[in-house]
Order: sequence, then C-alpha cells, then structure tokens
Amino acid sequence: MPIGVVGPSARRPAPRASNHIPAPRPVDELESELEDSQLRLTPNFYQPPRTSPFRNESISADDRIHSSAPAQNYLEPFQPWFLPAGSYDILMVLDIREGRQSNEALIPDLETRGVNIERRPLAIGDVAWIARKTCLDGLGGPQECVLDFIVERKRMDDLVTSVKDGRFHEQKFRLQESGIGRVFYVVEHYQTSKHRENYAKMIDTALSSTQIVDGFKVKETESLKETAAFLAQMHKTLLRIHQNRDLPIIPTHIIRRHSYTAMQKHLRDTQPDQVYLTTWDAFGVLNAKSGFLTTRECWARMLLCVNGLSPEKVAAIIDLYETPKALWESFAAAEEEEDIERRRENEEGVARQAANGGKEKGKGRGKRSAVIPAKHMLTRMPNGVGRRKIGVALSEKVYELFRSHSNY
Repeated sequence: MPIGVVGPSARRPAPRASNHIPAPRPVDELESELEDSQLRLTPNFYQPPRTSPFRNESISADDRIHSSAPAQNYLEPFQPWFLPAGSYDILMVLDIREGRQSNEALIPDLETRGVNIERRPLAIGDVAWIARKTCLDGLGGPQECVLDFIVERKRMDDLVTSVKDGRFHEQKFRLQESGIGRVFYVVEHYQTSKHRENYAKMIDTALSSTQIVDGFKVKETESLKETAAFLAQMHKTLLRIHQNRDLPIIPTHIIRRHSYTAMQKHLRDTQPDQVYLTTWDAFGVLNAKSGFLTTRECWARMLLCVNGLSPEKVAAIIDLYETPKALWESFAAAEEEEDIERRRENEEGVARQAANGGKEKGKGRGKRSAVIPAKHMLTRMPNGVGRRKIGVALSEKVYELFRSHSNY
C-alpha cells in the first residue's frame, strides 16, 4: 500500500470545505502532481567553480542582503554555487516558532513514516525542505540550501480567524514575495460544519482565491493524521525527483531584498528549465517578518489596510505606482489635468452660447461634463482588469486618503 494511504476509507470523498475548487486528490496521487509542478533541474548543467563565488565571507548574509550598495546586475550572467548530485541529504524542516505547537503533533506520524525532520524556526510557512551538504570538497561555499517548495498549514478554525483579522492576506503576500516557486496551502478540517454555518461564503472565497488567483496548490485534509500522510508522501516524492540533480544556488553577495523577487522572475522567464535556490541563511534574512522591509512590501501593507482593497487590487496599484509618492504625484497631476479640461470645456460652452445669441440650444443644454475627475483615476488603470479592477467608490476612497486636506 503506498505511503500515506491509511486504508480503503482514505478514498472516500472528504467533506468539502469549498465546492469552488477541485476535490482533493488521494494522497498517493501526489507524486504525479509534484512532477507536473516541478521545474526541471538539469543534471550536471554547471561545472564546479574552482573557488568559492562568495566574496567577503566575513560579512554576514544579513548585512549583504540589507546593504544599499549595488549588487551585481541580476540581468547579467553570474556563476552560481551548487551542491553536486550525491553530495547532499534532503531534510524536512518543521516550524517550531511560538504559536506553532500543533506542528509538534505531526512529528510522531512523520517519524513513523521515515521522514528525516529538523525542528527550526521558519521565517515563513510551516514546512520547508533543505538540502544539506554531506561531504567536504575543500571549496567552501554553502552547507545548506532551501528547495523550491514550502507548505503553509491551516486548521479550519485558524483559517477563519486569519481571514477575519487580516493575517490571511498578509501571509499570502509574504509567500508570494518569498521567491519560492511551489507553495502548497494545506487546510485541515476541524469543526468544519460549525464554521461553514457562519462563514461558508468567506471560506469558499478564501480557498478559491488562494488556488485560482494566487496560484498556490490547495490541499484539504480530514485530520492531523492525514496531513502527516500528505507531508510524508510529499517528502518521499521530493527525495525521488531530486536524485541525480545538481542544485544551483544564487551567491549571497548578489542578493538584495529590494530586487530578489524580480531577480527570480527574470531567471524563471529566461531559464525555465532551471531552478535557482538560496542558502538557508539567505532564505531567513529575505523572509524575516520583523526584519528589513522593501518599500514595495511596506507600501502593499499600507494599502491592504484600506477597506475594500484586496491583494489583487493592491498588486495592480503597486505595479503601476511603486511608491506612495508616485501615487500622490499621479493624483496631483490628474487634478491639474482635470482643471485644464474643465476650463477648456467651460470656454467651449461660452463660445457656443455666444454663437447662439447667448443661449445654449438643443442637446448641449444641461450636457453632462465629459471630464473624468481626478478621484476616478484608479478606475482607468491599464492593468486593472478582472479581480484587479477598481471601481468608482474605491478609487474615491483612496483619493480622499491621499489628497484630502482634512485631519483624516
């Protein structure tokens, strides 16, 4: 019987937390799903560098990543460090931060299934995987790197609470900014019927948007035991698909928090058959919640505080207006344009009246102004389509926040 399948009952349909996403697959089908989502790691694609590409190793990863000094342009080729095939072990890292005690309850089942577990604080997510170097080659460089997979685990009651208090959107935003390409969102059923009585629509929307809009893999489980089975099967599959694979690692000295997400996007767009990883230390620094925040991240969190601005709408705004100053200046420019257009419209109206003997005739009388108000500027964003579209009322609300002279 495949690992993770506890008996015939495991194939009975689970009670659905959401009818808007596909029903969860049996856990033993995970392998094909992971293979479908895994970018190919070409074996032996790089030759080992003769010396470590890490410069200034006396400087901490934290100082390098937070430095305002310019890094190597990520659009230019760089020499990665890597862990050669056969030189590393893969371990599951289970988050043990305060408030994550429920993760400890997974350990007995996982260890029974032969999973090699490390208990560590995770900067983001609940479960991650690392490749740890097992032999010394005299070249220095990283001892551990983080694989391109991460799991966020939510019990149903925690999911409901996190949506209500806003943590749900913030956590998803941080997962998207982490640079990890394969995010799995595990929702564990707990008093599901009770929660659906009061929050059915909210639960459906949360799970649907997580899978369809954010692109995360959503997995529902019936119990803690089934969650452990899912993670154990995922671990087994990751061991298999990383056999005979060299793991390229981005040198820490070229990583900067403010450009890392764009760097990963560029690498994936230009080299879709390759996955570039980071060291464990760099991963922690990049994703520390209380650590360095880029202007973009801080700006996004500010906008998420505006009632009605969903993560999709916030993404549309910050893609076009990268800083609060940029949005403020665009509103100011829109006000100037509105004043110019209204003066022109008034002048044309006066000219028509003079031509008609002082009277406005026909359809021109009482004609609605064609000038678009500055406060409606966000309704005309070129990237504001679908769920990213901002309506008139919401655009006016954001405008008032930025341009109102009252004590808001």
